[in-house]
Amino acid sequence: MIVYAICMAPWLYTTYFQPSDIPFPPVDRGQYIEGWPAGWGAREIMDIAREKSQQRPVVLVVEGTFGMTADVLDTFVKPGDQIEIKGYWPLDEKNLIENQSTLSDKHVYVVFAHRREFPSEWPIRLIKKYDKPGDESEITLFELLPSSTQ
Repeated sequence: MIVYAICMAPWLYTTYFQPSDIPFPPVDRGQYIEGWPAGWGAREIMDIAREKSQQRPVVLVVEGTFGMTADVLDTFVKPGDQIEIKGYWPLDEKNLIENQSTLSDKHVYVVFAHRREFPSEWPIRLIKKYDKPGDESEITLFELLPSSTQ
């Protein structure tokens, strides 16, 4: 038992205190730590949404209908939260424009987990970018801006 504990100690320490350094094989490292499915930033995005939902309901327009953006963010929704998650694949300017009508009575934020470049003409303002270990991907939170004609 002692030998087992000694052998496992480095792994357990890394798992609990330095999860970004877990020595996974490359395919697993991409899935769980560095790639778009990894959950870095999800809790923080939901904390921001929850705080804003105290003022008025929040809609999160997310890139993807499952996986990182839709499902992982949904796991952080608590009973009583006034947070709605709307997934789109692909998420493009058309989806942003159709959600602008919601801005009159709700906060609307946009979450991207696959895309790293955003056209300057899109009606969004950067709130926060959460880089993932290895700089392979990120999750990005934007505020949806009203139409210039509203």
